[in-house]
Order: sequence, then structure tokens, then C-alpha cells
Amino acid sequence: MNRSKKALNAASLLLVLLLPLMLAPKALFGQVIPALERPADVSVFGQFTYGHSDWGKAAIYGYTVGGFLQTSHIIGVVVRGSALRYGGLDHQYSALAGVRAGMHFSRFSPYAAALGGVGHARWGFGAVPRETGIGPEWSFLGGVDMYAGHRFSVRLGEISYSKIYVLQHGLTPLSYSGGIVYRLPSWH
Repeated sequence: MNRSKKALNAASLLLVLLLPLMLAPKALFGQVIPALERPADVSVFGQFTYGHSDWGKAAIYGYTVGGFLQTSHIIGVVVRGSALRYGGLDHQYSALAGVRAGMHFSRFSPYAAALGGVGHARWGFGAVPRETGIGPEWSFLGGVDMYAGHRFSVRLGEISYSKIYVLQHGLTPLSYSGGIVYRLPSWH
């Protein structure tokens, strides 16, 4: 099995393992505390991602998709995957999960997250890339969402800094994103 299929399998496994957390928000709380009776919000997002790595001079871009569960308090969980494969010599793929902190101020919702998972990177064009590797990855990110409607928000901006432990020296991408967030209906 080639390395990109291994990364895809790892991302699929991560999503399957975290899916119950996203689909059963009330099950996260062992006891009913009045402040926590409100169900957690489950949202999905899609965004355009533009990044630079320390490997190449040209920018790379692609997409990021994922979902998060936000409790009525600040803490939540997030799962996301990205594929930056256009524009430059290097390609980067990530499957990450972690904790999220988000607050609400009128129509705006700033957030920050710390994530870990697996990353895949390759450098060079053609059927045989010059270098390629799969390894552990961590990422710190922050951004702002603006409520646009009952269930929709616009992701005004997000910035992330990551480290992918591949090849000799690793890869440290810095990326910027913007997109759409859709909040799923509550199940109560």
C-alpha cells in the first residue's frame, strides 16, 4: 500500500473514532448541570487554504474540511483534514483532531485550537516525487467566524502553524484560510 493511501486510511480511522463524539453531544456530560443542559453545537466547515512551507518558494493552496463540537462553555473538540496540492512543488496532506476554545461576541466567534494527528508531504512534480514521507503532525491555529444566518457562518480568517515530522528535517507550514461553517440542527 503506498503512503498516500496509508495517510487516507489513517484520516478515515480518525474520523470514524471521533464521529460518536460529534453525533452524541449530550452523552459528553455524565451529570445534568443546569448550565450544561443546553446541547452542544455540532458544526461542519469547508474552507480554501493558502500556505507556505519551508521547502519551496512558491505558495501552495487547496482545501480544508472538518467539523467541531462546541459546548455551551468555551471548550470543544475539532476534527479536520486538509489537502494543499496546487501551486507549488510541494504537496501537504493532514488529518488532525484536538481541543478547541471558542467564545461568542455578538455576531463574531473567535476561536483557537491545538491539534495532533498525521501528515503526509511530498516535494517535486511528476509520477516520481523527489522526496515524500508520512509522519506525526501537530498544529496550532486561531481564527474568527461571523454569523451570517440562522445556521451559517462565514469563516473570515484563520491562521495555522504546523510541524510535520517527515524526511530529514521535517516541514513547518504556515497557512491562511477562509470559508463557510454550517451548524447542524440540535437533537433534543
